[in-house]
Amino acid sequence: THTHSLSFCSLSRTAPMPPKKKKDQVLVVFTAAAGAPQLKDEKRRVRVSASQELRTVITYLKKLLNVKESIFVYTNQLSPSMDQKLGQLTELYGTVSSQGKRLNLHYSLTPTWG
Repeated sequence: THTHSLSFCSLSRTAPMPPKKKKDQVLVVFTAAAGAPQLKDEKRRVRVSASQELRTVITYLKKLLNVKESIFVYTNQLSPSMDQKLGQLTELYGTVSSQGKRLNLHYSLTPTWG
């Protein structure tokens, strides 16, 4: 499986830079829900700095999907706040192991879960 690394200093469209250390990274895995367009396998996984906010990942996901309107993102059927840090979300809803941190995010173009 392929993974991409990205780290945004801001929400600008600058070129992404990989996080500095693996322990500071979260592997985010995107899964389509409720009829949303599927991402190609090589685009479904991205490594992001744990200090980044969810809004950064949503901006990236919207770019991948070429979506201008709202997108709904869920983890464990809950819709987290846009300003939550990915590291915190991973500790609450993801998995942390010797292999690293992983956060599964489901996305849809319509409200799906509460």
